[in-house]
Amino acid sequence: MDAPLPFFPLGILLLPGEQQYLHIFETRYRQLLDDLENGLSEFVIPFVRDHRMEQVGSVVRLAKVVDKHPNGTSDIIIESVGNAIVQSYSEQMYGKKYPGGYIRKLHWNASDLEASPEVLRSFEGYERRSGNLNDTATYSNDVHQIQLAIALHLNPHQKLAFIKGDREKRNRIIETQLHHMELLLNQEEKRFGAIYLN
Repeated sequence: MDAPLPFFPLGILLLPGEQQYLHIFETRYRQLLDDLENGLSEFVIPFVRDHRMEQVGSVVRLAKVVDKHPNGTSDIIIESVGNAIVQSYSEQMYGKKYPGGYIRKLHWNASDLEASPEVLRSFEGYERRSGNLNDTATYSNDVHQIQLAIALHLNPHQKLAFIKGDREKRNRIIETQLHHMELLLNQEEKRFGAIYLN
């Protein structure tokens, strides 16, 4: 069995490659930061929803220490290297002040993450309307669901369903978010048009 990892329960859920700014102020997490700066490579952020810790979380690494303040607090940037299922939880990890426990890392096969052709076409259309893609360019078929989910800024609850879902469920979540983003774009275009006409 793998060694236990430190836990930092929070109301955020990161997909692989996403980064997040954190302000570290609690004594126990200052200790965790010290350990990260001295060789600890990863820790886990179990997702907290409605004051309850879910069994799903993000495995993250310290990407950068942005600032250290005279009062002992710090500002850091973390980066997700994967997602995991929490298998056990302890309030203190082997004499440390911070919690920890065991996890099972999630591994997706490339075929599991394939976006459907319809989803990819819809995303390309949205990107063209947004000005992020010119009229002749297209995205490679290698663009996978995680990349689309990150580009579309899924909220934590959507990400939870995304991680728990199968390939078809993830495609539906992406389609729903694309529809929502299209509606926002429509509203923005109408507002801009009204200003321009006046």
